[in-house]
This record gives sequence, C-alpha cells and structure tokens, in this order.
Amino acid sequence: MPSPTNTELLNACIHCGLCLTRCPTYRETGDEAASPRGRLYLMRALEEGRLQAGPEVNPHFDSCVGCRACETACPAGVQYGSLLERVRAEHVEPSRPAGVGLRAWRKIVRDVLPDARRLSLAAIPGRLTKRLLVRRGRAPGWLPGGLARALELLPDGPLRPASWLPEWTPAQGPERGVVAFLPGCAGSALYASSGRAAVHLLTRAGYRVWVPPALGCCGAVHLHEGDRTGAIQRVEANLAALQGQEFEAIISHAGGCGATLHEYGSLLPERGEAQTLASKATDLASFLVRVGLPAPSPRPAVRVTWHDPCHLAHGLGVRSAPRQLLASLPNVELVELPEADWCCGGAGTYTLKQAALSDSLLNHKLDHIRSTHATQVITANPPCLMQLARGLQQQLPEVQVVHLADFLAAYHP
Repeated sequence: MPSPTNTELLNACIHCGLCLTRCPTYRETGDEAASPRGRLYLMRALEEGRLQAGPEVNPHFDSCVGCRACETACPAGVQYGSLLERVRAEHVEPSRPAGVGLRAWRKIVRDVLPDARRLSLAAIPGRLTKRLLVRRGRAPGWLPGGLARALELLPDGPLRPASWLPEWTPAQGPERGVVAFLPGCAGSALYASSGRAAVHLLTRAGYRVWVPPALGCCGAVHLHEGDRTGAIQRVEANLAALQGQEFEAIISHAGGCGATLHEYGSLLPERGEAQTLASKATDLASFLVRVGLPAPSPRPAVRVTWHDPCHLAHGLGVRSAPRQLLASLPNVELVELPEADWCCGGAGTYTLKQAALSDSLLNHKLDHIRSTHATQVITANPPCLMQLARGLQQQLPEVQVVHLADFLAAYHP
C-alpha cells in the first residue's frame, strides 16, 4: 500500500486547536505560527504553492522541537511528526542558502553523528577539552556558543574509543528465545554502559541477544534533519543486516530509535520485510514488563523520578512500563514528576540549534525535578540524558540522571 500523500495527511486536521495547550514552543512564545495548528497551515500553503520556504517561513519549522505531544492531544489522528519530516525534506532544507557552515553542519549530521565509530573517536578530544575547561556543567564564556554548548552536553567518559557489544550474548539460564538489539549511534558511542546493561537485562530475562555487526543508525538523525533519502538508505542497510536470522523482537533502549523503527513500514511501504521489522520493534521497558525478570536484589533506599522521553511517550505511547519496572524494585520510592512527558529541550540537535528555547524548556523541567526532592532522575533517551545532565550539573548537582537500563541492571546483577 503506498504511503498517504502530504495533502491527505494535512486534510486530517480539523483545526480544533486542542494541540496548542500541549505544544512546548507555543507555551513559550504564544505565537500561533509556533504551534502545531499554525505550522500545519504553513505546510498546507507550501504544499499548494501559496507560500515559498525561506527565511520568513523556515524559522517556524526550525523552532519545532518535534516532540509529537500534539499527536497525543489530537482527536483527529493527525500524523504531525511524519508531516514535519516530509516538509523539512521537501521544502525547508532545499531552500537554505548553500554555504560553508551549512555544508559542514550537514557533513557532521550525516557522516559523524549517525556513525558510532566516528562519533566515538570525535568524543575523545571533546572529553579531554571538557575535563580541562568545563566546571559544574558550564564552559567558559570566551568559547564560541556552539562549541561551549557541545562541550557541556558531551557525556563524561574514558579517553578511548567505546567498546562494542559482541554479536551474540547467551541467555542466563534456560533460553526462552532470541531477540535482536539495536545499540544506536549515540547509545554505542557515548553511553556504551547503557547498551551493555540493556543486553544484560535481556539475558537475565532468558533471551539470547543478537547484535548484527552491520546494524547501524536507525535513521532518526536523518529524518529529523530533513534528509529523508539518507534515512531510507539506513532502513535498507538495517534490513539487510537483519537477514538470515529468526528473532522474536528487535529491542531498542532509546525512545527516538524505537519510534523510528516503528516507522520503517511507512518509510518503505512496498517492502514486506520493513513492515515485519516494524511490527517486531519494541522498547526495552515494554519487553521486560511483558516477559518478566527474576526477583530483584535489594539495595539501599533511594528516591527517584521518571522523565518520559518524548518519542517514547508520544511516538510509541509507552508510559506505564518504565514506571512498573521502577515501582517493582525494593527500597525504591518512585515520585511522579510534574509534566513528566513535556519535552526537556534536548531533542537531538535541537539544543544546539535553538539554544534559547531549549534552555527555557530545560528550566521548566529542572523546576519540576526540584519539586520531587528525588536524588536520581531516570530516563531512556541519549538526548534527554545529555540535556538533563547539563542542567542538573549547573543547577542541581546533587541530583543524577541515569539511564533506565543502568538503574535496573544494578538490581539484577
């Protein structure tokens, strides 16, 4: 079945405005053009040729954090996320004036960020520089803004390339089945321990874990940057990497990757294997809740709160599974975070390109974290981890942010 056209997707909107109250950028600006409804009007005008993409129009799309909270609120089922990706690819990005800066940025986005090995190598000098210059999450004011922010966001880690997961990890105890695991690009290069923890949890649940060596970036980076062609190439490469082995599910421990895996069927609607893979995609928390884990080991009492990654909550509709897992642990007090599913302002490269709006969203989140009196914030998406870590180091250094897989693995040694 062919994918619906942009016009068909746009026609689903009934202009009710219920999305406005859930839109982070509309709340910050009060500008209709910075709301889902306003952006949909602009999309329609672009599609009908009544408007041309350019400096007057593009900032309204650039300011969208892409959290898809509007989809959760929409009674008509408008596929806003898909429309935003298409409009960026078909109108916004082609209209940008070519220049050295844009070419360099696209090179980074398309050739470094989605490549775990290149990203891992690039992180080494970055981490060394961060150790020398960044204090309490703040880079010195004399550094250029983009570089300073990138250093603040870069996770701490060893000054060596990341270690990669083995292709096969056997189940612990009787084997219940085989699952594939997608480590992700930032997950592999910057949060390798979280990937190892996720695989460990899957083996503790009785599954043999397959990590195909050729399995790479899911394509999320490309989609969000308006490179639909690059995303489809990643889909095709991953489909090829997963051939020749039966598996029950393909597991992601990153909300953004999981949401993109679910879109494989719509990105390649003519490919049956893309539909099959999308149907097998699930996030780590949902899978563990479904199959169960052994009884957890006790640990000292701790007060935690859960931050919903946008694409996990709004893209996949996964909310209860992480909370169930956390609430099941001994001596863990789980405190609900106000506005837990509102964007923290991380959103991939958004925090680098829209610094002011990103910081406003982050400050809302930090205020809510402060109100919980939690000592740890648990979440499950690399951009959220980076954004929250930066904010906590600057404003609440006594609070840590921890990936869900790392937190759970400590209770299932």
